[in-house]
Amino acid sequence: MSQLNLTNNLTTINPPPRQSEDLPILVLLKESYLLWHSFLLNLPRFARYTLGEKIDGQFINILEITLTARYAKREDKLAFLLELSKKLDNLKFFVTLMWEAKGMDAGKYGQLSQKLASVGRMLGKWLQKIQTEQNNH
Repeated sequence: MSQLNLTNNLTTINPPPRQSEDLPILVLLKESYLLWHSFLLNLPRFARYTLGEKIDGQFINILEITLTARYAKREDKLAFLLELSKKLDNLKFFVTLMWEAKGMDAGKYGQLSQKLASVGRMLGKWLQKIQTEQNNH
C-alpha cells in the first residue's frame, strides 16, 4: 500500500477578518465576556442560575449597545453611550455581588473587574470625545 500524503490535499482556511479590531473598547468587552464565559460554567449551581445568568445577560446587552453605538449617527451616539455607561455600572455591581456572595473567587473577580475598569475608562474617554464634538458643532 502506498502512503497517503494528506498534507498536499489540505487547504488552509483563514478565519474571517475581525471587524472589532478598530474599536478598542469592543475588543476589550469581547475579551471580558470570553473571560466571564470561561468562569460561568464553573460557578456553583446556586450562583450560575441566578446572578450568573443576570451577569451573562448584562454582558450581551452591553456588547449589543456598543455595536449599535459604533454605527450610530453622530447625533445619536451620545444617547447610546450614556445607556452603555449605566449598563456597565450595573454589570460591575452584579459582578461584585457575585464575588461577595462567594459565587466567584477573588482571583477571578480581580481579573474580570480589572478588565471592566479598563472598559469604563475607555468609555469615559469616548463619552468625553462625543460631548466635546457636540459642543463644538
